[in-house]
Amino acid sequence: MILTERDPPLGLAHFTVLEVAPIDLVMLAARAGYAAIGLRLHPAFPGSPCYELPPGSEVMREMRRRLDGEGVRVHDIELVTLDEGFAAARLAPMLASARELGARRLSVCGDDPDHARMVASFASLCDLAAGFDMGVDLEGMAWRRVASLPEAVRVVTVAGRPNGGALVD
Repeated sequence: MILTERDPPLGLAHFTVLEVAPIDLVMLAARAGYAAIGLRLHPAFPGSPCYELPPGSEVMREMRRRLDGEGVRVHDIELVTLDEGFAAARLAPMLASARELGARRLSVCGDDPDHARMVASFASLCDLAAGFDMGVDLEGMAWRRVASLPEAVRVVTVAGRPNGGALVD
């Protein structure tokens, strides 16, 4: 299949090939015809695979060279869990990396049993992410407290942040 300029750009989620390092993911995506990638820069759960690309580091510079050279962009960063221990401020270094990569969105899931606290966590993350020119998308996952798209939309609506959104996956 050949895409034309009128076709929407497609992206390759890191979760699809999580064992592939970010620099190699850029080449893989470019060769397969993807315009963008998502990156796993935060563990989805304790001990799960993720990659660090510290701002200003040599690996970050190489990643930027590879992205520019292959004509691929970073669309989103995955995956942050909003749970009872969530603290938005701890994500600032990861968001700095995301901004340096040009990422526009951060994907999150909701797993806090206290609904009001989860809404507050989502709102505080949106506020923090706005300082990095990023939006935050809440995905409903059947095994999480926010299990569906309608539930995600409710959290996003109550949080009331302009850079908040609900993710359909």
